[in-house]
Amino acid sequence: MDGACTNRVQSPDDRSASKDAPAQANANGAAAVGELSGMLTRLAIVHEPKSLPAEPQQQQVLMPKKPASRLQYYKPHDGYALGCPNPPCFEERFSTAQGIHKSMELEDGELESTLRLACKVFDVETATVSLLTGERIYLVGACGALPVCVCPDRWGFCGWSFLNPNHELNVVENMLEDARFSENFFVVSESFRLVFYVMAPLISSNGHRIGTLCIMGQQPRKFDATRGAILANLSELLVRQIERRWVLQGSQRVQGSKLMRSVEAYESACGFIDATNVNNWRLLHLNAPAVKLLGIDWTASYDQLPKLDEGRHMAPFDGIPLEQVLGVDMSLAAWQAAQAELTLTDVKGAKGTPAEGRRFNVTFKLAASDSLDEHAPFSVGVPSWLRESSDPLPGHNYFFMHIRPADASPP
Repeated sequence: MDGACTNRVQSPDDRSASKDAPAQANANGAAAVGELSGMLTRLAIVHEPKSLPAEPQQQQVLMPKKPASRLQYYKPHDGYALGCPNPPCFEERFSTAQGIHKSMELEDGELESTLRLACKVFDVETATVSLLTGERIYLVGACGALPVCVCPDRWGFCGWSFLNPNHELNVVENMLEDARFSENFFVVSESFRLVFYVMAPLISSNGHRIGTLCIMGQQPRKFDATRGAILANLSELLVRQIERRWVLQGSQRVQGSKLMRSVEAYESACGFIDATNVNNWRLLHLNAPAVKLLGIDWTASYDQLPKLDEGRHMAPFDGIPLEQVLGVDMSLAAWQAAQAELTLTDVKGAKGTPAEGRRFNVTFKLAASDSLDEHAPFSVGVPSWLRESSDPLPGHNYFFMHIRPADASPP
């Protein structure tokens, strides 16, 4: 049986062998030690280092200043320390964003008007417009808890949405429960305490996501698909403002990319309407082409926007009555509860305005429609897990208004 012990009487030969065993073992051991020492010596000669390593506390670790790739250099990726990984087509996107940022020159008050509109429609006090160029985030417009500033991209939230292969909103209802953001400075700092975050990408004419339109809050909240569609359309309206000068200067030749947004898109006159009161439609926003077409004064300033570090919250803003701009028969507003689009022809400019005596064709389209207008080449998706709003107000009471001279040829 394996492992069992057996007893037997030793013979004289056995006893003699036992006496000689220790000496033999010592001789064998010495030979083995000698052979091992020789082997180690040969290995040491072959692999001998040029110099002895310094003591651990004296070693100087030289890290490269700029890793070639975040994903390759840091394993696993440290999202808190490094921000999000670079998105696909990073170099092309970077070139586009830089070109737009250098040539960007918004109309006075136009960006501020967009921020004011976002705060009004989504009932938030923090809204930002950012451009992501390389390793920096340029907050070209901001109100509420965040100022207009430049910061490293790893500090921001926007870049994470660029990893999605599709143009889609990024919705985080509670960033304290999201591993990407729960330890972010802007989330945990008492100076900011940003918890709710929704981002719509700004898609350039060559298809790259160059920046974001964001709304944020200091308390968790639910967000629905209806409001998501409105934010997606606002991002299309905003990116036209931002890249208008860049495209009209012919920068697309520098980028070497085919334009996907027509030049007519930059001349499309748009407004945003609140039709909550069917007898008193309110105009909340006009873009630069609409201001030029109607000849009215439409301005906004940061003095009207919230700035939480100074204790200034959102000032009441209800816009102006639409009838002060256009002679729209308000009795026609009854259709808005059931239909998604209505076109009125030969609408007169309001009396006492520069547009008096002129006639326009005006189209009202639900702000939660699939796209802003026929000039929108991109569709920003809404995450499938978002539900439709149980509140009918945002879906039926907000409209985009598209204005054309009555004598202009249809698109």
